[in-house]
Amino acid sequence: MQKRNYITIALLLVNLLVFGPVVGYEFLSYDDGLHVYENERVVNFSTGNLIYFWKNTYRGLYIPISYNLWALQAKFSQYFPAKQVNLGSSEDILNPAIFHTTNLLLHVLSTIIVFLIIRKLIQHDLPAGVGALFFAIHPVQVETVAWISELKGGLSGLFSFLAIWQYICYSKICGSGNQKKQTHYILATVFFLLALFSKPAAVVVPFICGAIGFYLLQRPINQTIWELIPWGAIIIPFAVIAKLSQGNSELSFIPELWQRFLIAGDSVSFYAAKLFYPVNLGFDYSRTPQFVLDNWWIYLTGVLPYFFIAVFFWKLRHPWVLSSLAVFIAGLFPVLGFLSFVHQEISTVADRYLYLPMLGPALLVSYIFLKQGKKVQKIVYLMIIILFGILSTLQVKTWKNPFTIYFQGLVINPTSWKSHNGLVKLYLHLDQPNEAKIHVREAIKTATQIAPHDGRAAESYTKLGIIYSKAKKD
Repeated sequence: MQKRNYITIALLLVNLLVFGPVVGYEFLSYDDGLHVYENERVVNFSTGNLIYFWKNTYRGLYIPISYNLWALQAKFSQYFPAKQVNLGSSEDILNPAIFHTTNLLLHVLSTIIVFLIIRKLIQHDLPAGVGALFFAIHPVQVETVAWISELKGGLSGLFSFLAIWQYICYSKICGSGNQKKQTHYILATVFFLLALFSKPAAVVVPFICGAIGFYLLQRPINQTIWELIPWGAIIIPFAVIAKLSQGNSELSFIPELWQRFLIAGDSVSFYAAKLFYPVNLGFDYSRTPQFVLDNWWIYLTGVLPYFFIAVFFWKLRHPWVLSSLAVFIAGLFPVLGFLSFVHQEISTVADRYLYLPMLGPALLVSYIFLKQGKKVQKIVYLMIIILFGILSTLQVKTWKNPFTIYFQGLVINPTSWKSHNGLVKLYLHLDQPNEAKIHVREAIKTATQIAPHDGRAAESYTKLGIIYSKAKKD
């Protein structure tokens, strides 16, 4: 128990070391206004506004717990207001440190629960701690922790991990009439519901639990299915609400069924590459369905994952390998591209989509560390994870303010319309039309090439008109 406490404290301290600087960061003009500081129902705290999010979708999202938590933070900000004014509007009142601190705490708690999950499965403290460390400080996790708008992913992730943990505790107790066993199942179900109300991406939790139950807990497949059927029923209304609130009407391109298999395969290839080589990370990869289908390499990146997955399940029937792979793929399935979703207008892939699926690689890392008998090899693995932590520390800095995130977006993707358009807004706000003109022309060029019919080009031309109008007045 003492060793476990030391590992928990170490995980806490490493998280603070890597992600602690975000507490001093600003709001971002990319979606933070939409969800928080320009959202009147969040800024104006009231019982009616809290209930509103339970009765209605907001901007195509049904995430009432997340919006309620943002509202509580906004209310708390009234007692600890921001020390400086940045973008104007309600952001003058709200203190971004409160929101960033909440995101950081959610990630710390998720890390501890991941440690408990792996510890429950592997029965060894240190390997479980190494797996949790890998989950915590891998660079792909930075977006969820450092971006206020992704509180919904961090909150849903925490509740999802709690549900998985309680399901494992339930599964490890023998007998059907045990009161403690029933309590674990009820808690798992409650946490699953809370995860869904935080972000519908939690619909994957039953499939993750099923993979762990079948491969690692050696539970009969029929029994596992029957246990998770109630969760499957819970998913249905959330899936319906998500589909009705985010229909295909906002999509300028809907791929054919056979093309979706290529797009999904390419997404898996992309994420696999980021797992092993987590550099050049940003908020906009512009990896849209049109983009990948217009390139010849789609027949390589889109097909190879199916080949490797088939080989793993056919030839390499190791339970820890298969469970890790199943957890990873199941966690990503809704956003791989088999199903069309609104964010595909920007990119099919995003770092934040990996938050919950990272449990899969963390499981495998723990098992590999456990089975390595030589200290030298274990030290090498730890050094690699520490290197990931250093990369995360550098990546965290790119989320410091709106300028840093948009310029980082252009570093990894010079054709990012979102980055150019964001910089145009910032420079116009600062009354610097010459700088705004440079980026609005790039925004027009990009929008005309990749999305001529979805309104982005029109928005950029409107801003160009504003810039010329300002120049005449000056």
